[in-house]
Amino acid sequence: MLRKYPYILLFGIVLFITIRVEGQSTMPDNVCSGQFRHYNVISNPGSTYTWSIDGVVQAEFTSNEFEHIWNISDTYLMEVQERSADGCLGPVKSGQVFVHPLPSLAASGVNSVSQSEDGKIDFTFTDVPDGTYTISYTSGSFPDVIVLGGKATVAAPPGIFNNLSINVSGCMSSASANVVLTDPEQLNLIIPEAFSPNGDLVNDVWNIRNIDLCPNAEVTIYNRWGQSVWKSERGYHQPWDGKSNGINLPIDSYHYVIDLHNRSKPIVGEITIVR
Repeated sequence: MLRKYPYILLFGIVLFITIRVEGQSTMPDNVCSGQFRHYNVISNPGSTYTWSIDGVVQAEFTSNEFEHIWNISDTYLMEVQERSADGCLGPVKSGQVFVHPLPSLAASGVNSVSQSEDGKIDFTFTDVPDGTYTISYTSGSFPDVIVLGGKATVAAPPGIFNNLSINVSGCMSSASANVVLTDPEQLNLIIPEAFSPNGDLVNDVWNIRNIDLCPNAEVTIYNRWGQSVWKSERGYHQPWDGKSNGINLPIDSYHYVIDLHNRSKPIVGEITIVR
């Protein structure tokens, strides 16, 4: 029996030292950048283990379990070797770890021209190789989206598309995007004809109702001589307060141009300052 013992020990090392990933089977392992992983091999009583990544020994880990956060996208070789209680070394077992970058996307919408047409959503991607993907959002998804050179376009009807995201090699985009598409014929902007920026906190700014549905809306104000006196940022997030370059404009009627940047004609009209 004593003569058979070394053979039995070595056979046990070969059989039980396969690297396993917590929650799944054996290697290779596909990981997203920044993801935590727990690895293990079946333990033999009294054995110690040497773990290494690309030949660099991970000295703090000597048991049959190993933990690591994969922060940098690349391909790695992970190895482990068992030393039995009597100092006998087992074979080096290895497995590849593929660390994929987290994809990201930006999106902007272009509204439909009429009720009979869809609008579109234009995407720009980072760390998304060319290919065909599904882009998901809160209430559905766009299947079979072709990404070329980090860009893609999908047709979409009027609606709110929240949490647009993409999954690449099992890695979900780190940041999502929201897009609102509206039909110009159903937009129903409510545009006041006057406001009173006098500091009484009532009608002090020119609030345009429903303009929040137009994320690319741009408002320009002109005086009676056709000179531009004020222009908003895209989206009209900061309503006009009746000033030009920080100075109160006089009581008068002014022309406005509202460009929705959705291929529809700009909306024009007059707005009067009263105090």
